[in-house]
Amino acid sequence: ASTIASLVANGAKTLNVSGDAKVTLTAQTLGALTDVVVTNTAGVSLGTDLVTGVTFTGGAGADAVSIGSTTKAITMGAGDDTVTTSTGLVGTGGSVDAGSGIDTIVMTGAQAATAGGSATFNSKFTNFEELTVTAGSAAAINLAGVNNVATVNTSGQTGILALSGFVSGGTINLTGATGGGDVQAII
Repeated sequence: ASTIASLVANGAKTLNVSGDAKVTLTAQTLGALTDVVVTNTAGVSLGTDLVTGVTFTGGAGADAVSIGSTTKAITMGAGDDTVTTSTGLVGTGGSVDAGSGIDTIVMTGAQAATAGGSATFNSKFTNFEELTVTAGSAAAINLAGVNNVATVNTSGQTGILALSGFVSGGTINLTGATGGGDVQAII
């Protein structure tokens, strides 16, 4: 397995990741990048948000990417993948398909509340089984609008996190201090 603290390759247009060992880029600066293609069987983790015009094609391993309002297709592939979104939205032409495996989308409570109330989120973000809500203030989230995720993970909430639309047998994982917040599951 390899961890690279900072990859700077501003002229690279395509990033190909192959092999059978995990590759972690803590941060990457790839100003001309248009495509990431992963055939690695152990997965790749990209620490910096992909530029909105980058296409990502994941492999069989557990891949992890961070995105903004992407305008391209993000296809995670097989494996237990993680997508962290800084906006909770995609741009025109953008989509995120988590593929097979137990896949997690990471966003703030406010972003998840907006996603859950949107008629379009589930048409742009597909195949996610878990939602990780980053620590934050109060939010009311309709899980039916977030791919009907069966598992919600959260820690350090500072306000009430109200969850509705929980599937039968769903799971809430609370880790760390709640920060004075609370979680309410409304079935």
